[in-house]
Amino acid sequence: MNPTTGMSSILVVDEDASIRDVVGKYLSRQGYTVICAATAVEALEAITRGSVPCMLLDCNLGGQGGIALIPQVHRLDRDISIIMMSVAGDAGTRTACIQAGALEVVAKPFDLAGLAGAVAQALFDRQDIIERRATKQRRREDEPERVEQLRREQTKLERISAASLDALVFALESKDVFMAGHSMRVAQMAASIAAVLG
Repeated sequence: MNPTTGMSSILVVDEDASIRDVVGKYLSRQGYTVICAATAVEALEAITRGSVPCMLLDCNLGGQGGIALIPQVHRLDRDISIIMMSVAGDAGTRTACIQAGALEVVAKPFDLAGLAGAVAQALFDRQDIIERRATKQRRREDEPERVEQLRREQTKLERISAASLDALVFALESKDVFMAGHSMRVAQMAASIAAVLG
């Protein structure tokens, strides 16, 4: 098992058998488990069968085209990282791929080491997104408990503050005979006024 890849499955989708073969063999040597598909149907079946964290997809895949396949893939697995492979290296193609939900676009012919780097980065980004989502979910689930804990702490602090204030008033009143009970009389008078005013 390769510690950096963790034996992640990579789905390579391209009509060109030579590309599937070259990319598949190279990524296999890098420690990945490679699944190859020649059509959109084969790709969707592979995703349905098991966990595929990353997919290399040809932009010009026959039939509906690779870009049109992206939303279908994400409906099956929202977390799959999609790297598009494109002969056209223009900004318009790149923009269309990214807007459709691809993570990256690599130009054909590609440098295999660069492609492996893109795959490693895609897997890292995918894991980061999953972990952030899980953390957010845990926070959402813990929120009522945290609110209750804060409420208990606030009540405790209010009791401590009231007790401290009572002790301070008692200490001040005990120093002066004329002040004895003064704060109690003021509190009773304030309560009476509040009762009259409603």
